[in-house]
Amino acid sequence: MTNKIRLFVFTVLAICLLNNFCSAQTTSDATLIKQFEQSFAIYIYHPPKLYAKCIPVMCMLKISIDNNGKINDTILSDSADSTFSVIYEKNKSHLEYNLIEEYCSKLSIKNKILLIPLHYSFKKSFCPNPQIDFNSLAKYSMFRGVYLKEDVILLEPVAVQSVLHDY
Repeated sequence: MTNKIRLFVFTVLAICLLNNFCSAQTTSDATLIKQFEQSFAIYIYHPPKLYAKCIPVMCMLKISIDNNGKINDTILSDSADSTFSVIYEKNKSHLEYNLIEEYCSKLSIKNKILLIPLHYSFKKSFCPNPQIDFNSLAKYSMFRGVYLKEDVILLEPVAVQSVLHDY
């Protein structure tokens, strides 16, 4: 695990612990989550504009589960770059959300929020380590301008690393 990913995972866990709103993911049917994450990595890509400027994408995907175990809303946290948000909105219909619903059904998850940390970075030797400030950090748990206050289930992060060549 690279230092950037460790920092991101640590940051997400710290936010959860400080806000006291997370419960742990159970390991049953984790394969369904992995398959969903793979579909995410295929269809939601690192915006070329950000990647050319060595800017990683770090945000949360909030999935709202209704009382029937079905998804009723998905949204990226306010920390998502607007370019990334446009890519997400354009391509989210290709994601395998049915796997999330199957996961929720098997584990009887209802009326909950699932959070998936997203981290898109790159191996590019001339890119400096990203600087994270408090305002950026605070926006990880903010959705549509409102801080998350519900009980959530924190799932494993989707970490996508692109390889760029120095020319």
